[in-house]
Amino acid sequence: MNHFATFLPSQLSTLTALISLDLHGNHFRGSIPSSIASISNLQHLDLSYNNLSSSLPSEVFTLKDLISLDTSNNHLNGPIPSTVGNCTQLKYLLLNSNALSGSIPPSLGRCTQLKELSLSDNALSGSIPPSLGRCTQLKEFSLSDNALSGSIPPSLGRCTQLKELSLRNNSLSGSIPSNLGKLSSLEFWDVSHNKLTGTLPESLGQLSKLEELRIYDNLMEGIVSESHLDNLTALRYFYASENSLTLKVSASWTPRAQFETLALSSWKLGPQFLTWIRSQKFLQYLNLSFTGILDTIPPWFFNSSLDTVDLSHNQIHGGISHVLCEVKNENHDLLYLDLRENSLSGEIPDCWMNYPGLFHINLNSNNFTGSIPRSLFHLEGLDHLGLGNNSLTGPITFDFVNHE
Repeated sequence: MNHFATFLPSQLSTLTALISLDLHGNHFRGSIPSSIASISNLQHLDLSYNNLSSSLPSEVFTLKDLISLDTSNNHLNGPIPSTVGNCTQLKYLLLNSNALSGSIPPSLGRCTQLKELSLSDNALSGSIPPSLGRCTQLKEFSLSDNALSGSIPPSLGRCTQLKELSLRNNSLSGSIPSNLGKLSSLEFWDVSHNKLTGTLPESLGQLSKLEELRIYDNLMEGIVSESHLDNLTALRYFYASENSLTLKVSASWTPRAQFETLALSSWKLGPQFLTWIRSQKFLQYLNLSFTGILDTIPPWFFNSSLDTVDLSHNQIHGGISHVLCEVKNENHDLLYLDLRENSLSGEIPDCWMNYPGLFHINLNSNNFTGSIPRSLFHLEGLDHLGLGNNSLTGPITFDFVNHE
């Protein structure tokens, strides 16, 4: 890596026999010279991680042999030229992390050899062109962090080689097309932070290779049943909070997936606690807040590898001393515990020394009685302790006030 703090030299155009030009990771500034189109044999152009500004010159896309173009992580602005469709040999187009605006040109659908397309982290608007469904060789496709609107085109279901699809943080609306259940190679899918409605189509249950699904912070509602989840055997990370979905499965149902992350905040799950959680051997992150649970926490709950637990804003009742203090698991991995806004009662447990890694405890707004347990003093890394709005009595000891 060099650090050329200057403009891209127009003399580059004299290197007409050049096939590959890699100038990434420098401090080049100013515009990309349109004369670069004179390097007529150019196949690979990498200008990423510079300080280039101005617009993307349409002349670049007269390079008919161009296979890869990477201008990511610059300050390019203006629209993506419609001439991009002329580069029908393109396999890698990385324009992410700039300030590009305007709509995605439908002509991009003529680049049917594309394997990787990243337009994320720009200011692109308008809808996703259905013509992108012609890019059936795509393996990685990201439009995240833009201002795109409209619906997800069903034609994307033709891109059956896709392994990664990220559409997060836009203003996409409508429901998820059932055609996307045809993306049989998909391993990572993120449509979080949008305005999607409807429910999850049952066809998504066909995505047997899916390892991570992020649908959180949308407006989805409706029923998610066993047929949605039974074949998702590879699913490890399921971020689905901030939707109004309802999980409707039989009492004896157990998912075939082994989750590491399960975030279902705002779902309708209650009134009973999810007994199938007990089958999850590798679960680390669990968020069941705002889910309408009116049950007690089962005694086996902390006999697991959980490190983050959020059961807040439910109507969970009963005491928690036996749940926390009589666990059989010697590896107490718990780091974050949020039980606020419930109906828990009894004394606060006095076995916190068994969870030395805890840095966040929130027991606010419950019905706890008694005094503050001294075992809380053993938590040297504790940076948040919420005990407010309970019925605690007794003194706040000098040791507790001076605990660091």
